[in-house]
Amino acid sequence: MPSKSTTNHLIALLYNELEPTAKSDLLEELSLNNDLQQQFNDYAETISFLDESELDANPTSIQLIMEYSAKLKELEHA
Repeated sequence: MPSKSTTNHLIALLYNELEPTAKSDLLEELSLNNDLQQQFNDYAETISFLDESELDANPTSIQLIMEYSAKLKELEHA
C-alpha cells in the first residue's frame, strides 16, 4: 500500500509540528507501514546526530563575510 505521508510530514512529526489529527493519522500509518517506519527512524537518527554535532564556521569564511559586509556598507554610504 503506497504511503500518503511525505518527507515533510515525517520531519514535522519529529519536530512536533503536526496538528493533533494529522499526528494521530501519521502515527497509525507508521504502525502499519514498516518501510515508512524505517524512513522515520532514519530521519530521527540523522536529526539526533546533527543536534549533537558541534560545528564551527571556518575562520577564513567568517573573515570573507566580514570583508564583504564592510564593502557593502561603504557602497551604501557612497
